[in-house]
Amino acid sequence: MVYPTIRLCAFRLKSDLPPQEFFGLKFPDDAKQEIRRFTAKRDNKPIEQASLPVKSLDRALRLAPGLIYIGKLSPKPGEFWLYSPHQLPQKPLSAILSYWIDTEFPEEPSNKRKVGITAQERQLVMSYLSAEKLVWERREVSYTKQFTTYPNGTAKLSGSDFILLPHILAKELTQPGLKFEVDGEKLQFYRTIPSSGQGAELISWQPLNYTEDGQTYYYSIVLTVRMVQEPDLHYPRLDIKPSIRRWLSVNDSKLSKNHGSNACIRAQLNWGQALNPEQWTDYFLSCRMVLKKGVAEWDENLAILLKNLDILSVTPQKILANPSDALSGNPNIGIAYKEGMKPKHKVAKGLPTANTHELLSQIADVLKDCWQPIDCQREKYGTDKPSSQFFDLKKPKKSFDEPLLRKKAETDKQFEARKKRWLRKQETELKKCIKKKRESESDYQLRRQELLKKQESDLRSWKPELKEEDKDFQVRLEQFYEEHRGEQATLRRAICSSIGEHLTIWIWYINEENLVERLKAIKYCLGLPNAEPGIYSFPEGLTVTICVDEVAGLAQRLDLSPEFKPKSTEREKAINKRRREVAALVQHVQSKLRGKVGVWFELYDKKHWKFVERNDEGKENENKHWLAPWGDPKRAIRLGFADEGLVSKFITPKQKSYCQKAICSFIDLLRSLGVRMAPSDITLPHVDPDTPINEVGLWLVNRTSETSADGKPQTIPVIVKMSSRTAEITAIFPGLESWMPYDEALTRINKDGEGFTNDDKGKAKIRTFIQQTLNKKELRDKPTLLYCLAQNIRQQWTWLQDRQISVEGLSFAERDQPVFEEFPGLRVIRLRSGDETSEWFGMDGEKISGFITGLFRNLDNDRVFFSLGNKSLTMSDIANNLSRIEQPKKSWRHPSLVEITIGYYQDDDKDNLLDLAAIAHESRHGVLQYEDFLEVPRVLHYAKQMADYVLMLDDDYELSDD
Repeated sequence: MVYPTIRLCAFRLKSDLPPQEFFGLKFPDDAKQEIRRFTAKRDNKPIEQASLPVKSLDRALRLAPGLIYIGKLSPKPGEFWLYSPHQLPQKPLSAILSYWIDTEFPEEPSNKRKVGITAQERQLVMSYLSAEKLVWERREVSYTKQFTTYPNGTAKLSGSDFILLPHILAKELTQPGLKFEVDGEKLQFYRTIPSSGQGAELISWQPLNYTEDGQTYYYSIVLTVRMVQEPDLHYPRLDIKPSIRRWLSVNDSKLSKNHGSNACIRAQLNWGQALNPEQWTDYFLSCRMVLKKGVAEWDENLAILLKNLDILSVTPQKILANPSDALSGNPNIGIAYKEGMKPKHKVAKGLPTANTHELLSQIADVLKDCWQPIDCQREKYGTDKPSSQFFDLKKPKKSFDEPLLRKKAETDKQFEARKKRWLRKQETELKKCIKKKRESESDYQLRRQELLKKQESDLRSWKPELKEEDKDFQVRLEQFYEEHRGEQATLRRAICSSIGEHLTIWIWYINEENLVERLKAIKYCLGLPNAEPGIYSFPEGLTVTICVDEVAGLAQRLDLSPEFKPKSTEREKAINKRRREVAALVQHVQSKLRGKVGVWFELYDKKHWKFVERNDEGKENENKHWLAPWGDPKRAIRLGFADEGLVSKFITPKQKSYCQKAICSFIDLLRSLGVRMAPSDITLPHVDPDTPINEVGLWLVNRTSETSADGKPQTIPVIVKMSSRTAEITAIFPGLESWMPYDEALTRINKDGEGFTNDDKGKAKIRTFIQQTLNKKELRDKPTLLYCLAQNIRQQWTWLQDRQISVEGLSFAERDQPVFEEFPGLRVIRLRSGDETSEWFGMDGEKISGFITGLFRNLDNDRVFFSLGNKSLTMSDIANNLSRIEQPKKSWRHPSLVEITIGYYQDDDKDNLLDLAAIAHESRHGVLQYEDFLEVPRVLHYAKQMADYVLMLDDDYELSDD
């Protein structure tokens, strides 16, 4: 069914708001200087390297519900450190600051590496933070449905607007006594600290619950409120994103050995109405809990501060012993569940569309006086779809030797289940048979009776499926092999046209059983006569060489102690040692390697390297685990092969559905080598159909401070280019004089890529590189589509920011001093995804859906479109009407909205912006073995993958939050 409309989980002003009064407070400058000096003394650092320890202070101040936002101690001009709709009394705030100073700068620090700060010194700082020094400034703002705009048509907003507008919504949704309902369950929301950036975050409390086998599992619904600007849209939108937060629920729960969790604490200072003049609902604040030597402990000074304020006295061990008691205790404390914790939480991730729709409808009713939801309409486009980039290779059903399974006779139970599904389908079909607007009653009844007769006839013909006869199976098997041979020939032709006539696959294996399966995977994909090493030639002109080697010592842990996290110099030394070992092995046989070479390496996954189980005598001990992920040799091995000009793909040892995983892994190795199934064959309006179109992806690859030349974090801009008429993929980055094949660029970026620092000088160099590349002969004055992702590049290339992006031309100057330059033939398409785009659901009258595909547009904006991909294969068995309350164990994930902004275009394109958006939308679909939609168009996906070949030493080893 084609849904004509999507509704964003977002709102816009439909009428003027009453004038809003608020108060702002700035952190005293004198105090900042003294605290910085104390921090430098405490940490034994130069004062210019010392940063203010504000994390615990920010969270402690959340105990004052009267504060609506806590910003930076040194905000931008016109902004404040603290925001409140009332002039809160300074004395309680000064007391919190005093507790904070005492906590962060004790006379005898528990950390022996730190230096103590005397009481007299602390008292000096507090003299700058007394109640008299904390001065509130009054401001009044008025919000109307008509916003002023920047020259590019985007709504003009101040930094304070990004704080105050979400607060206005959050205040409405957390009114005392206001309750919502989801599938019969009552919800009341409370404010908490946003997980990132400005805005507001609300948590439902008391938690919802699900009971299985006598054990109750708890979870809450979270609403994240953010204000978003959209280029060329004359009003901002207020996004409300719902999600699920699961809480530890089982007695004697265990934190994961490799990461901690956040404890959400619902509490309030006992200072009455002074800090909560409007009697708002309490805040939740978070305090991190981690494992230290196998014991759960608080990880922050905030815990000490909360204890001093008589709010938090319970220990992490006590909470974990009975987490359900803590949820209802005083204060309420919930420990956020993360994947890897034990026992596993029975409630799955995600809030289904049915629940989102029900909740948003009630929110819309609460806000209806001043706010209205935002709808987007489906756009129908006639642009020719790009040629398929997906290699539709049918996977074996069981194994390489048995690609098809003989159909068995259906059991009575299977037949009844299939019949039940069919009856449900008939029932739905009958429900949809409703009277049309201009249909007479008699015609409608006749149509309905015909449908009923057809359903009855279909039902009578239903019989159990019988066992497949040998003859029928052989016919089906031969048909499969005939189609399969055609698919193999198609892939061989694609390899020839993309990377040349010679391909070498160098297999490295841990055990021979896996080796056999991987050889069969290559045979299955390419049509080798035998599944064994050797040289094979094909009619298409392709010659494939297969060689194998045993992994042996290359797969051992890096030479680093598991007891202590190594310094970056120690890690770099161990990595370089393994790189040299790899290089020595490659150099020994390099003369025998022909054409493009892909290394297919078997190696254990990250989980294998995270822990070392040893006791003090070096013997195995399952009760003692050293968290030592730095021993993982994967990056060192990849860079070792790259040093010798070889790309690599890793595969883990044998696992469930191994033959299918081996096929996908092998084809992904071909992707890294630059294989494309076919040119895209896209065309642009008003451009000769025979003229090649350049598709270009711009991506910034981050290099950490430990691996850069000057010891500072750096960024390497990468540009990948495809052509609509050839299968070739090339790339360029600072350090290369000209474009080179994609696989060669992968192997050279770590060694030859020039990184730029993230200061004004470095950002200017990045913009200069982009400008110079667009003026190279390969792109200059040629029809070109340039793709980039807003979150990745807008800080360096500020022209791509919402209020800067302009059809007048591209600017490579400073943010507030644009100098527009025209580029004939160029179109720039900016994408945005993830947290910065809205949640949504499809609508057709009263029907809703969370699984629709297509291109949509807010009719108030001609330049911005919204792209929705197909339903993921992993969600194929999930019903559209799934409810988290009714079916808590079923995971939910539906296509994320991707915003497509036509940032720059040619004069002839003015009436064809939809065509450009359609090309970007279709270009997200399919890369070799990956059938689902990508987050970004494929050329940008290739650019993003180049980060895999850049050495990082300060990786974050923690798993992401739930």
